[in-house]
Amino acid sequence: MICEPLNAGASNMRALWKQTQGRLRELISEEEYNDWFENVHIEEIRDETVIFGIPSGYRRDYIEENYQSLLGSIISSLLGEPIRAEILLSDTPVEEWNEPEGRTAIHTETDTPLELEPLNEHYTFTSYVVGASNKIAHAAAEAIAQESSIKPYNNPFFLYGGVGLGKTHLMQAIGNEVLKLHTGKRVAYLSAEQFVNLFIDAIKRNDRLSFQATFRNVDVLLVDDIQFLEGKESTLEEFFHTFNALHNRRKQIVISSDRPPKDIRSIQDRLRSRFEWGLIVDIEPPEFEHRMAILRQKCENINADVPDEVLEFIANRIRSSVRELEGALSKIMAHTHIAEERVDVETAGKLLGEFSDHSQKDVTIERIQRKVADYFNIKTADIMGSSRSRSIAKPRQIAMYLSRKLTRHSFPEIGTFFGNKDHTTIMFAHKKISKEMETDTDLRAMIQRLTDSVAY
Repeated sequence: MICEPLNAGASNMRALWKQTQGRLRELISEEEYNDWFENVHIEEIRDETVIFGIPSGYRRDYIEENYQSLLGSIISSLLGEPIRAEILLSDTPVEEWNEPEGRTAIHTETDTPLELEPLNEHYTFTSYVVGASNKIAHAAAEAIAQESSIKPYNNPFFLYGGVGLGKTHLMQAIGNEVLKLHTGKRVAYLSAEQFVNLFIDAIKRNDRLSFQATFRNVDVLLVDDIQFLEGKESTLEEFFHTFNALHNRRKQIVISSDRPPKDIRSIQDRLRSRFEWGLIVDIEPPEFEHRMAILRQKCENINADVPDEVLEFIANRIRSSVRELEGALSKIMAHTHIAEERVDVETAGKLLGEFSDHSQKDVTIERIQRKVADYFNIKTADIMGSSRSRSIAKPRQIAMYLSRKLTRHSFPEIGTFFGNKDHTTIMFAHKKISKEMETDTDLRAMIQRLTDSVAY
């Protein structure tokens, strides 16, 4: 039974037909294609049915008898779910079908998207400041963008890290580089929240197939903050099929999150496992030298003259977010412009009170102990106790490490908060966790989550 016609945009139908044409040419001879498929187009998209318009009655009968099943299989493959093909005689003028209907929502090297979040032209690999905390992510992203063919071990590329560490910059750099190097590639970038909203709109309009055609016919799909899909079962199901359709066609998928796939709890196991098929890379908070490099580059970009001691002050006060680091410098520059005076460290301290408060206010050792205890589901008293059970000792060492990292207390001072332990015990814990983090990506991710939890 055919339902009422969907409100499918002609641009989406053209995009789907273009993909179908490509598949047809792979499966039948060029002569066969030219004989039977000239002026064929997708007339309508209805619920689970794609209707092909044929301008000739004889040609319509022949295609229905010999190619209807093939067309259905191609469309089903492109959209990732069973779709029926129907062949109808069409009186739609070819000129009307071929007339452009405006730009699509997908990025190409020449157009600007109307519906999706635009790629920021300033987000490039050149403008991305590389340091020890992000050099692996940067190298992987650049390699993926420059490859002319998809490598299975890089697909999907799953990028994770805390808030404000540059994931969005790196993702959009991939999109910009692909468009720059690979003519004709279709790139779609959007946040997971926008994916949800567009999907809801498609359901309201009874236009689900057009939504699918949009996202399953791109060469590169970049989805930011995928953790936003947690608990949204219908959208997760839709994204699962979109992922499969693209992956099966060897199209690049790039995903970002604030945590690794195994820690995104409220998603289907089958989708989580697919996230783990390719390359998973984390971005850590920048170390001091990296923070200074970021600030100096921003000063260079805007031709700002800021004393080194002020930059060092900012870098020491804001440690966990590149976004806040740049925001702090912007506030300093705004004051310089308005007051027409050069900012010194004392003035910077007054101006950045809100920033330092946001990143380090209330970061006490007691708070760290509570957060670590909550994370590991143990008691705060256990953290301060002397049990050598691994389930207690490891969280205690992590709490000691964070106490040194996030507060200004010395090793002996920290020891007093942990049952008057000797400072050498604190030093040992700090060194041990630091060493393990060099090779244990899961531990690094855990430390970052705890840092965010404590600092914000």
